[in-house]
Formats: sequence, structure tokens, C-alpha cells
Amino acid sequence: MLFTTLGTTTRRAEMEKRDVLLTDTVGFISDLPHWLVESFESTLDSVYRADLVLLVVDASESVEAIREKLVTSHDTLYERNEAPVVTVFNKIDQLRPGELADKRAALSGVAPDPIGVSAKTGAGVAELRDRVEDELPEWERERLVLPVTDDAMSLVSWVHDHGYVDEETYAGDQVTVDFEARPSIVARARARAADIAARPAEESV
Repeated sequence: MLFTTLGTTTRRAEMEKRDVLLTDTVGFISDLPHWLVESFESTLDSVYRADLVLLVVDASESVEAIREKLVTSHDTLYERNEAPVVTVFNKIDQLRPGELADKRAALSGVAPDPIGVSAKTGAGVAELRDRVEDELPEWERERLVLPVTDDAMSLVSWVHDHGYVDEETYAGDQVTVDFEARPSIVARARARAADIAARPAEESV
């Protein structure tokens, strides 16, 4: 069905230190009717706003077919996308011995340092997860020392939801939270912590 490719599906994936949202967006369609081109703009918005793009291709196809899809995809992505792009060769279980290496070499100009995986067998998935962790934007490390109040506990819970908490310790009437998160999350956490610290003690109880 033609229009089933226009929708996107987003799922949460648990990584070693952070959860990520994976959005499966439109695939490659050749000879797309002109009147449908604009329909893809909203679909591709999620790609343009992504922190990382995984460009998945069928490794069992010919080098020529893969190259055509990669070149076309890069032309589309690089118009507005500033995020790093990682090429993923899927279906490596269908390749003959040595074939993946040959295709890597032949396509190195349009797919530098690709990851080979098999969604069917799980081969290469661990390496892909490591690559995603490496390519995602760096997180900042922060330590907050807060009074043990309802507002502070709400902030601690929010930090757990939006970052990776290395350590959470309690001493007397204070809680210390060591965490890593995106710079924007760290900035918001600092602002909320400053607001809590500035309140009179009776308002924070």
C-alpha cells in the first residue's frame, strides 16, 4: 500500500547510560510522483530534528543499487540536517563470506565506516548500540546539592527521567545528585535547583 510508508513509528530504546527515542521514518522510494513529494516533508521533519541519523540499507542488494539510494538520501539529508549520519548495512546474514568487506570498500566514498548488522540474527547489534552511544551529542556532568523538600524530590525524579544519575546520596537534611545529561537538561536542572535554594525554608517544606 503506497501510503503506509508515509507514517513514522517512534519507540523508546534503553541504552547503557541513556534511553533514546528511535523513529523509523520513510524508506527509499524511486520514481515518486511529484504530487507526493510535499507529503514527505512533514515525515522528514523528525529526521531533520534528530541528534543522529541511522541510514539503513539492504546489504544484499547490488553495489549500484545501494550507491544510488545512499547518494539520493545524502542529497536529501544534507539540505537541512546537521546531525551525524551512520550507514547501517542490514541483512548481512544473506551475504557470502567476504562480500560485506567488498561492499564496504566499494561504497567507502558514500558510506564511510558503516556498521554491518542482521536484524534477523542479531549479529552486529551490540556494535551498533556502541556506535550510537559514541555518536550522540556529549552529555554534561553536574552535581546538585538540595534540601530534602517536596520540590527537591520532584526535581530529583525529573533528573532521573531526563538524564543518567551516577549517584544519589542523603546526609541529614540534604540530598546530593551526581548525574549526566544533555546541556539543555543540565541548564534547566540548575535553574530549578537555584529556585528551590532561593525559597524561604518554610515555603520549601
